[in-house]
Amino acid sequence: HYSLGKWSSTAASAQSKIGDSLAFTYLGGDVCGKGGHPRMTVARLSCGGACAAKTSVPHISGVSEPTTCVYVIDICAPALCSSHTASKP
Repeated sequence: HYSLGKWSSTAASAQSKIGDSLAFTYLGGDVCGKGGHPRMTVARLSCGGACAAKTSVPHISGVSEPTTCVYVIDICAPALCSSHTASKP
């Protein structure tokens, strides 16, 4: 088992909104490889496009490692659009 990162107040400040999605960064995971860098994960929650068309149930739609020891988890969260739309005037 490996820790891919931990939620902290530092990570909370790394939250960002991109269109109809939110990105949360988890920092300070287990040391990775010979370089000794900690693992890091970005969880991207989205609700639009193909995500909303598939199902109303939240699910992981993809996982990637764009660079060594940096992971991206794409999460389809249709309710995110519902709450976002409901909050608009």
